[in-house]
Amino acid sequence: MKIYIHGNCQGPALGELLSEACGPAVEVNSRGVHDIDLENESKDYIEDIRSADVVISQPVANNYRGTEILSTSWVRDNVKPGGQFLLFPVIYHRGQLPQSFTTIIHGDRMAYHDVHAVTYFLSGRSVDEFLDDTAKSDFLPADFVRSEAFLSTVELLRREASAPLDVRVSEIVTIYDGSRPTAIHGQSPCPGGLGGDGQPIVGAHETRRDNRT
Repeated sequence: MKIYIHGNCQGPALGELLSEACGPAVEVNSRGVHDIDLENESKDYIEDIRSADVVISQPVANNYRGTEILSTSWVRDNVKPGGQFLLFPVIYHRGQLPQSFTTIIHGDRMAYHDVHAVTYFLSGRSVDEFLDDTAKSDFLPADFVRSEAFLSTVELLRREASAPLDVRVSEIVTIYDGSRPTAIHGQSPCPGGLGGDGQPIVGAHETRRDNRT
């Protein structure tokens, strides 16, 4: 079986989790829509969509990056006869990194900024001091973190309720902050019909690392 995952940077992450859960009998491919080289990768991308037994896609707007082949509607229309198309939402959870904000540059690309990094830089404090302070589990007030996590969960549920989804992210993954590493743990086995041995999807990604060097 061949699965293709179509979405933003969350797509490849989901691909890694599915590969682990479904095992070697299932081929899982994915690309971030913002990273596809339209000049050199379009042919391979289109072939991956049209040859996949299952396409799992996030909502992508029509004419995204000035082309229709990246849109959800085009992807849905180009799934092979007998293939399965599943829609899942863009995961939104500011509770994961509540100190960050985004700015849009170059039209489609998003740059992420840490408000504390900006504050430390403008006040002339050292990189080492910033890394040491922000690595502490109590750096952010507990009430603030809980509030951000709650509001983010409400927003995630709103997005899930407002779209005709086939998969609800809240039923597959939970995102939690133990100290500073952030882990993604699947509460459900490999989605029905996609193979695998029925074991939960488990993976971890450390979001904060010591980058002094």
